[in-house]
Amino acid sequence: MEEYVICQMCQKKLKQISGTHLKKCSNITVKEYKKLFPGYKLRSPDVTLKIQTSNKIHKSGDNNPMKNPVHLEKMKINQKKVVSTPEHRKILSDSHLNPDSYFQKWMKTPEYHQLLVDAQKNMSEETKKERSRKLRIWKLQFLENIYNITGKKFFVNFNISACKIIEEFGDSYGYKFQHGLNIGEFRINSLGYTVDGYDKENNIVIEYYEPEHYIPKRIKYDEQRQKEIMECLKCTFIIIDGRAGSHKIFKYNEK
Repeated sequence: MEEYVICQMCQKKLKQISGTHLKKCSNITVKEYKKLFPGYKLRSPDVTLKIQTSNKIHKSGDNNPMKNPVHLEKMKINQKKVVSTPEHRKILSDSHLNPDSYFQKWMKTPEYHQLLVDAQKNMSEETKKERSRKLRIWKLQFLENIYNITGKKFFVNFNISACKIIEEFGDSYGYKFQHGLNIGEFRINSLGYTVDGYDKENNIVIEYYEPEHYIPKRIKYDEQRQKEIMECLKCTFIIIDGRAGSHKIFKYNEK
């Protein structure tokens, strides 16, 4: 087995052509050397074998640094320090937005889209719910940020007819609901939900369900949403059936 390689810049015999050697002999980097001499190795087979053997002994199995909690914690701290700098964030942003970057090109490949599909299929229901919750919260926070910057309040889409029906319902039963036509739908920031109407004084949420709310898939979603809202606000929940005009009242029972 050969115990050395020949540096193509200075013709010296070395066990390993390092960045330090290249800088001293020709003032180039390892990356530049590889481009100039793509077919030439940087290490002798003897050195390569020694490194591989050492790695198998000291860095595999339980000795793998990536399995060491102390090492992982240090990595997290160092990554936060680097990524938190404005300069590094700009580099990341520019590299992601650049249409010629590897990232942008990869996003257009069928393999990338298949990866997204597979990830969605293999995702647990709990993870899907948590992702949805975070996305809803982000949307509400985005609207709040726009208001803080511009002074203009933006509302999510709402049903004008439903607001009028909720107003009439409140007048009939003595409730004062906040809804889209007065000061805007009430936002539950911790869940990322907005509700059609909310009476803060009596702690009552009211929702107007159009016919599409009674599609089987939507029923399951609405039931889960209702449960989360009632547990969060510990409120009474009223549903007005848009098909028949009737209503149901669900009272929170604290266990």
